[in-house]
Amino acid sequence: MKILKTPKTSLALMALFLGLTVSMTGYAQKANFAGNFKLNEGKSTMGEGRMRPAFQLTVTQDINTLSVDRKIVGFNGEERIQSEKFSLDGKVSENTGFMNRVSKSTANWSADQETLTINTTSVFTRDGQSTEITSTEVWSISADGAVLTIELTRETPMGETKLKLVYDKAK
Repeated sequence: MKILKTPKTSLALMALFLGLTVSMTGYAQKANFAGNFKLNEGKSTMGEGRMRPAFQLTVTQDINTLSVDRKIVGFNGEERIQSEKFSLDGKVSENTGFMNRVSKSTANWSADQETLTINTTSVFTRDGQSTEITSTEVWSISADGAVLTIELTRETPMGETKLKLVYDKAK
């Protein structure tokens, strides 16, 4: 195959190269939440109520999946780990949590790919009564990757709860 060395061919090849470079750069700028994080209660706004946020997060992330292990202290003081996986392509993810409650979530990137919004619906049944809980988590990370912030809004039959959870990356 013979490559023509004309100004038009050179410009076309340069445009193609720049387009690929910009495309790859845009992909590389997607926020990366991977790491081990500890809750910074002093910087967090947790409000009142029975909601107990995770005191430690272990997050892994690849191009398609965000995996989160949340270390939680239960009502009886016992520690447990709640593991979740979220598809990063907008598809519904199912996770089984506390008391075998199944949650359905969708995760979507912001236009600038700096924040990730996870919308979750959980339905659980107790004593024949079904209750639905919805939540929205907006994840963001500092430019140096040292601080993870999760803005959480949860709707239950008892009302709305808003939390701002700030996690410092473990050193």
